[in-house]
Formats: sequence, structure tokens, C-alpha cells
Amino acid sequence: MDKHTFRESVDKIDIPEADVLQAIKIGVNRAKTTQILPTAKKRKRIVATLTIAASLLLTSSFIVPSFSHVLADTPFIGDFYTSFNQLIGRNLENQKLVTKLNQTATDQDIGVKIKGAYYDGNVIGFNFQVKGNVQKSNLDDRYYAMYELFGGNPSIDDSIEITELSKTKNGFTGNIQFYNFSKELLKNMDIPLSFTKIGEKDGHWNFHVPIQQIEPTKYLLKDAKGKNETENISLDVTSIVYGKATTVINYQVSYPINHNIKVYRLELSEQNGREIHMLSDGVVQKMEKNSIMTVERRIVIPQVLNEHYSNILVKPEVARKNGKHIDFNPVTIEIKK
Repeated sequence: MDKHTFRESVDKIDIPEADVLQAIKIGVNRAKTTQILPTAKKRKRIVATLTIAASLLLTSSFIVPSFSHVLADTPFIGDFYTSFNQLIGRNLENQKLVTKLNQTATDQDIGVKIKGAYYDGNVIGFNFQVKGNVQKSNLDDRYYAMYELFGGNPSIDDSIEITELSKTKNGFTGNIQFYNFSKELLKNMDIPLSFTKIGEKDGHWNFHVPIQQIEPTKYLLKDAKGKNETENISLDVTSIVYGKATTVINYQVSYPINHNIKVYRLELSEQNGREIHMLSDGVVQKMEKNSIMTVERRIVIPQVLNEHYSNILVKPEVARKNGKHIDFNPVTIEIKK
């Protein structure tokens, strides 16, 4: 079974919710730095796959060749950025671009302190500290916190999530990263953040965390286009946005509505074909005109591409809804220094 058929088969699996949803969220958060996953609405269908995949990916994430130069350039700093999952925070801390904060809230004899925030231009993140009697999860013997952004707004992807806590000599530390998939990137604002469960205790730890965008550098692209003439599927990479520790690529895929096409993500690789790691690939909006569906998507990459590459290859991963893969020739994009 190829990977496209496999993904379609997984989508058909029906799993009951309840505790399973919490287990899936845990798996999703562990796997976020190593694999693109379906949207939150589909996570309940893939718990069996995630349980296996998350374990394999966690044990292998530090030996993927495309990560080596990123890790080599990003030293560990402090207690907050001591795992691969906090690569962006580690990078920005090294550049002294994390805003120091000291917001606190206490409930259920557990104290939470927001210690810092960053917005590198593309990705928003917070680091926080927890003190008190935090109990391990009864699912897998680890420590977790459940949180809501923007009041858990259902129209915002990943607005209700779980993050893993790291035990330290002074309590616990944790990190939250938010990838914005609205049409326009957020500028400066106070972001509502509420922890609703820490360990096994439900409670309310509420904050309004100020964020200030470091202005990114945006390049509009005119000639980064490709097409599968037989299937009438078009790719248009519209822009690249460089933050201080990340890169965002905006692109569109268009296809006839009656072709039953499904777009999974954009494949990104070096000129030699080696894959470039990305954190997420999400839908910004969908537009229908003259029986053509155009899906606008946004990639978040945990490195500044023009610091490492002069050219990259991109192509959409596309299949029919019956699982049949559709070939698409790679498009070369020149990376501006």
C-alpha cells in the first residue's frame, strides 16, 4: 500500500471520542515537529496510527538528515527550550528576541507563570513555568497541560490543545506555539490564553499575553507555477515570508471540482531531492469559481530558508479521493538572499 492509499484508508476508520480524543491530542502535539497531520476534525479517526507513529517519530527525530544543520546552529538555552519541539524558541532566545514576562495565576494549589513570549514575524510562542502538585497523566505517565487560545474559538485551528510539561528541579516548564492560518497575519495584540487542566486537575489559569510582531520580510513570486495538464491541476506559489527563525510559504492549488481531488500538502525538498522539514501546512481559504476549486494554503518551516538554500523544489501532494495518486512535476523556486 502506498502512502496515498494508506492515508485514504486511515480516513475511513471511525473511533469513539471521549478519552480517545485526549490521547490523540497528546500524540498530535508530540508528532507536530516531525510530521504533518490532518486537521483537528479528523484526529479522532487516527488514534491507532498516531500511537505508533508518534513513538517512532519521537525516537527518530534527531537523526533525520535534513535537521542536522538546523540543530547544529541552534544552541540549548535555559530550561525552556531543551527539546527539539522548542527549536524556534531556542533560536529566538539566542537572538535575544524573546520578550520577558512575569504574569502569574493560581488555582487548585497550582501556580502558573508566563515567563516569555515571542512572535518572530510568522510564529507566536509562549513559555511558562508551573509549580505545585502536578499529577502524571493516567494515559501514559507523562505531565500535560490543556489550554485554550482566543477562548477556544472553534473557527481557529488548534485553539484548544494539550502541551507536554517538562519536569525541572523547580517544578515544570512548558511551551506553546501557535501557527496563524487566517488570511492576514496577526500584528500586535494581547492574546487570551487560559489553562483549563494541569496534570489531572481542572481549573482556570487565565492570562492576556502581549505579543509584538517582528516585521517579517516578504517576497512575492511571479513565476513559481506548475501544472498537470492531463488533470488540469495548477500550482501557484505566491509568496515567501521570512521571520527571524521561521519561513512561511503561501501557495494555491486549483483543480476542477468534479475531479474529486484532495490536496494533502506541499512537498518541499533540496535540489538533490532530500526533504526539507516543515512544522505545518494548513488551509487559509477555499474559493470556487467557474467549476474550479482553488485551495490557498500556508506552510510553516522552522528555519530561515535563505540562510541555507539558493533553490528549492516544490510540488503538491495530490490524489483522487479514492486514493489514486496524481503525479506532479517539481517546480524550482529561487530563494532570494
